[in-house]
Amino acid sequence: MGTTTTAPDIAPTAGGAAGSPAQRPGGAALNFLQMIEQALNGLFQLRITTVIGPVHIDGEGTDTTVRLRNPDEGDGMMTEINLLDGKINNVISAALATGPLASFRDFHSAQVERSQAIVMGNLAELQKLAASLLPPPRR
Repeated sequence: MGTTTTAPDIAPTAGGAAGSPAQRPGGAALNFLQMIEQALNGLFQLRITTVIGPVHIDGEGTDTTVRLRNPDEGDGMMTEINLLDGKINNVISAALATGPLASFRDFHSAQVERSQAIVMGNLAELQKLAASLLPPPRR
């Protein structure tokens, strides 16, 4: 059973053939801005995944992917929350919706609530940091 939150990978794009964006004037800056945009878009998606069954883990640290070895031999739940518009999508396998594994719904729900609390705390700290970087208001 694993719980993960993911964000898109950010990989610098290498300059390719002549006329590619990296070789045009301002192309490197455009690539950089596109990478920032991609990273920011990923910040607004919170995904919590609970998987039950034989899993395969790739990577390490924050760059880890957990997936079922055989999708026919496991069950899972996934909740994806768009932090900007509040839209929430849930995917629940049949065995976790009813039956002996249904108790894992409570575990997954607790993880969703915990993740939302962490995000809210992080946003509050980010707001404090931003406020401390601004000059004091004029009187």
